[in-house]
Amino acid sequence: MDDAACVLERYEVGHAVEPPLPAGGTANTNCLITTDRGRFVLRRRNPKYAVPAYVAFDHRFMEHLARRDVPTPLAVCARSGSRWAVVSGDTYELYPYRPGRPHDRRSLGEIRAAAAALAGFHIAAASFDPPPGKEWPRYDDPAQVRAGLEEMSDELADAGVHGPGRAYLDAQLEVIERLLPDSVYHALPKHVIHGDFHPANVTFTDDGQIAGIWDMDWCTVQPRIRDVADGLIFFGGVRDGDVDSADIRKLTRTWLPDTDRFAAFLGAYIRENPLTVDELRLLPIFMRARWLHCRVIGRSKVPESERLSFFVRGLIEPLQALDAMDPFESLADRHHPHQPSET
Repeated sequence: MDDAACVLERYEVGHAVEPPLPAGGTANTNCLITTDRGRFVLRRRNPKYAVPAYVAFDHRFMEHLARRDVPTPLAVCARSGSRWAVVSGDTYELYPYRPGRPHDRRSLGEIRAAAAALAGFHIAAASFDPPPGKEWPRYDDPAQVRAGLEEMSDELADAGVHGPGRAYLDAQLEVIERLLPDSVYHALPKHVIHGDFHPANVTFTDDGQIAGIWDMDWCTVQPRIRDVADGLIFFGGVRDGDVDSADIRKLTRTWLPDTDRFAAFLGAYIRENPLTVDELRLLPIFMRARWLHCRVIGRSKVPESERLSFFVRGLIEPLQALDAMDPFESLADRHHPHQPSET
């Protein structure tokens, strides 16, 4: 409460009348603040996302999206005129509270709504001229995954992940490295993407429409198909529980592809924003890279004693199911012709 009060002094939003309530997040700290003038979400940035150039980039991008009626957040200006405040070395943002409910993972309608919203996000982002200062390397780099596997090599062997199991993971990485080298990755259509498009960062209205797309920390220039891969994994995948941003185990819980759900997501996206033949062909490779990277990087967010089980539980099943699927071009052709190859 004392920290929140210190930050609120930087704004013209009144005084807190209730203790802050937790509002999720695995990297940043978010809380719901009620003042005598309304409700707000107060966000303290993780230091690794609080580099001044990163913060400035994100807010300039959010201003761009807001002018194009994309349902993304726009922070309240502090008394200084800035959309963020630095208090005791920490970077804070204050956002007006926007009502919304969690995604219903069983709803094909909401899967389509999420895909259409992502397409609209991309169309708006394509006209953004990004300022310098947030030039990040490629996402889900297979070199990072390979390094993580090598680091866990002995533990994986002790847990029985050796022989065919380890060979399968190595083979998956080899496919990613062969089909998606840097030259191919960077030749795909690119602009600023969301970078973390999953149900914990999207809220819905009571009638199943998009209420908000949240968390711009991972917005950098990358191939747009990376966001589509996220959408298929996190919205199109079938899982046994909801995605929860407050728990990395639930955020990266295992999933299985589903043809109808994938077709619903792809169809809704490409009706608004057609994909190229190359993007569709490489989409399963992006999904493999994203899934493996989620587990390799996510293990740092659980206690050391749980890291091995976190990594291996349900890891291989989605990859094997992707191996057995028909080409994604056939799913897309159910709904809309795709654009010609660009790479």
